[in-house]
Amino acid sequence: MDIVPYVGPLVPPGAGFHRLVLALYRQRGEVDPSVATGGDISSLSGRYIDNVDLINRLGLMSKGLCFFQATHDDSVEARFAALGKR
Repeated sequence: MDIVPYVGPLVPPGAGFHRLVLALYRQRGEVDPSVATGGDISSLSGRYIDNVDLINRLGLMSKGLCFFQATHDDSVEARFAALGKR
């Protein structure tokens, strides 16, 4: 079960490279999505999660990190439109 479905990087045109971190956590059991998220996950602003708070509240253990960069490409426009953004 996804608590917050993955959207991927959405880099606007002209923004240059964005540095991103993907964190992988181990959980002890099932997680109630309403506890894990702070807002409406259907909007981009509602997808913000305070990682330190989430780790502490749910007793998560860090299992892996991935650092990468992303830049704008033409597919971003369609993804923004699909999310109701411009």
